[in-house]
Amino acid sequence: VRRAMFMAIEKRPDVLSQEVFDLAIHAVKSPEEAWSVKDPALQVIGHAPAEWVAPHVDILLPYLKHEDWWLQNAALSALTPVVADEGV
Repeated sequence: VRRAMFMAIEKRPDVLSQEVFDLAIHAVKSPEEAWSVKDPALQVIGHAPAEWVAPHVDILLPYLKHEDWWLQNAALSALTPVVADEGV
């Protein structure tokens, strides 16, 4: 169910709220969460404002070195708001 929710929100980023963002961060932080949920959660994080993402960079960076390329790619998407924002 969480995967479907994150995938739907990733396609409609205009409905992203702080509550959904927090759920995505929780999914990424959780060692028990399935990789198939973490992938769309990372994509959702990439649609958030840089101010929301910046405090969580430390939990996103390790995914850049993950053995699976698709999680590396998702991590790049998640970090894009921070990288693209000159004010952060």
